[in-house]
Amino acid sequence: MRPVPSRLLRELESAISVAPTGIVADCARAELACYLARQGRLDEARSIVTELRQKYGQMPNVAISAWLSLAEGIELYFRNLSTGSRDKVMRSHALSTAAGLVKMQALSAAWLSQMDFTKLAIEPLAQHAKQALKLAEPDDHSARSRASLVLAQALHVAGRWDLAAPWYRRAHTHATAQGDDATVSALMHNMVCMRLDNLRQTKLSGVGDASGSNLVLPGTESAGRFDELIGASSLSALKPLLRARILSLEGRPAEALILYEEHMLTDVDHGFSRMKSDMLSDVAWCRVQLQQSELALAAAVSAEGNLNSETQIDDRAATHTRLGWFYLAIGQMEEALRQETLALQAWDTYVGMQVQIVELLSTVTESG
Repeated sequence: MRPVPSRLLRELESAISVAPTGIVADCARAELACYLARQGRLDEARSIVTELRQKYGQMPNVAISAWLSLAEGIELYFRNLSTGSRDKVMRSHALSTAAGLVKMQALSAAWLSQMDFTKLAIEPLAQHAKQALKLAEPDDHSARSRASLVLAQALHVAGRWDLAAPWYRRAHTHATAQGDDATVSALMHNMVCMRLDNLRQTKLSGVGDASGSNLVLPGTESAGRFDELIGASSLSALKPLLRARILSLEGRPAEALILYEEHMLTDVDHGFSRMKSDMLSDVAWCRVQLQQSELALAAAVSAEGNLNSETQIDDRAATHTRLGWFYLAIGQMEEALRQETLALQAWDTYVGMQVQIVELLSTVTESG
């Protein structure tokens, strides 16, 4: 099936061709690079940025520099969730703020909120999302769709679908008004991921709200079909791993292992390494259920070894929970108790973060 080109892509290409000045055209080209990166066309995005960097190396322009920093940040973010991506977007935000480029300031603030969410840094997320909505004009669909999506997924993580749903609708409204299929794709995938996180919390800790969990697997399949339609590949590495996690939670360890074995060793290092401990603990739990004790132990040891400062608190909690189950299954009671204690502490911290999310975000409006 040949991908259907998005309206946003066509409009950006048209804007480049009819731009009144070279600066305006090149700003549109940098914006095109942002779009291509979000679609997973990372090499094309980087090529545009490299060409523009060379062109303006000896005659810098603040608007061009702000757009290029944003494009570089987004490209790095979708390539491997690099920590350097936030530094690039911070530079774009600083440049646009200093130069009074309000639309650029709003868009970079919206993307900073996205990167804050990746680290579950809730206070800066709230600050940047509010700023984006406050500065963005009503028809600034780029900034508003991204900020709305971030707020939706944060409130969804907190288990408050009632608060998240209106923000998902706003994100979808702005994305479709702009013809931005990449954001629609991100919305579909993120909704699946948040539902999966809610389900994992309920299954592993016994608390939380897993409403809508019956939509996780169908949602994954729908998002995959939509990506095929539009030719998006930015989340291709994540899809089989998402399915593996769902199958495991549904009590289907053999099917989950097939996907983990096929995709995790290669794909998990391409942007999802911060989730590695969680997935390795899931592999250990799947293997021990299938009486693969030696392989299960190796995965369990590796899972704990991959816990680090980049591991989010919910992934840490899930890792310790499954390791507790694993060690209990093989009769190592002392280690099982240690893992259970660490899991309870991590889940308590996570629930506290969920409360903080609701406190900080439940009163945010479309005007910030």
